[in-house]
Amino acid sequence: MKMVNGARFGGAYQADLFSLKPCAACGTNFARPTHPYCNKCHAAYMREWRKTHPLTPEQRVKSNARSYAGSYKRRGKIIPQPCSVHGCNSPAQMHHDDYSRPLDVEWMCRPHHLAHHREMNNADRAGP
Repeated sequence: MKMVNGARFGGAYQADLFSLKPCAACGTNFARPTHPYCNKCHAAYMREWRKTHPLTPEQRVKSNARSYAGSYKRRGKIIPQPCSVHGCNSPAQMHHDDYSRPLDVEWMCRPHHLAHHREMNNADRAGP
C-alpha cells in the first residue's frame, strides 16, 4: 500500500499514476489518478449537488441502514463473514434483505450479491 498526498493506493495502480496532477477546479496538486478534482473540490460539488437532488424517502431509509451497519462494522460489533453461498471463499459485502433491520445483514461476495439482485429484479418484473 502506497500513501500519496494522504490517499492510499494498492498494487493495481501503475507507478506513473502516482504523479500529482492539478485539480480542474482549484488548480492545487493532488493524487487521485482517475478523478479530475481534488477531494475538497469534489466534496464541495457534492454538497451543492445534493441540494438539488434530494433522496427519496425510500433512498433515505436504505442510506441510513447502510450507514448504521457500516458504523457497527467499523466498531467491530458486526464481524465480516465469508460469502454465504456454499463453497465460495471470496471477500464478502453486506446485503440487507430488510432495511428496517439494519444490523441483520447477509454476507455475499460481489458476483453472488449482483446475481441475487438480478434474481430479485427479475422476480419483481414477473409479478405475482
